[in-house]
This record gives sequence, structure tokens and C-alpha cells, in this order.
Amino acid sequence: MRERIRMTDDGEEKYCHKCEDWHPNTDEFFFVQRGKLRSPCKACIQEKRFTLKVCCVEGCNQPRKMLACRPGSRCVTHERMYRADYKARKAVK
Repeated sequence: MRERIRMTDDGEEKYCHKCEDWHPNTDEFFFVQRGKLRSPCKACIQEKRFTLKVCCVEGCNQPRKMLACRPGSRCVTHERMYRADYKARKAVK
């Protein structure tokens, strides 16, 4: 297992396993959770959070409906179409 904290001339540094880089061991670079600095670094978390995820329908490039996008999730337009179609099929039964 890789060493997660190291001492340098500039002070303590912490390793981010996502970007595989060393950053100063401060709350400027890492989020604090239960009094400890957590990995991955803030930049990696922000990058994941705001990565554009698109609709699963082929040819549609609109962003997905949900922030926590699951595979197969649709954009708002296609989600409405799917729900309307589902209701119509259920009413026929």
C-alpha cells in the first residue's frame, strides 16, 4: 500500500489516489470529515461532480436528469416521454 502522507521541506503533504498527485495536507486541498482530511482532493471531487453526463437515448446530447446519474438515466424530455408511455401501457392492461 502506498504511503499517504509524507514530510517535505514545505511541510506535510497528502496523496490523492484519484489524480495520483501530492498536495499540501490542508483543508484548502482536502475536505474535512469527522475532523480528518479525506482523499480524494477537492479538485478531483469537483471534476467528478460537474462532468457532463448525457442522456442514454442514442443521438440525444442533453444532460441527464439526475445529479447522481445512473447508467441508463434519461434527460428530462425523454424521461417525460418514457413515463407517459408507461402510463399508457399500464392503462391498457
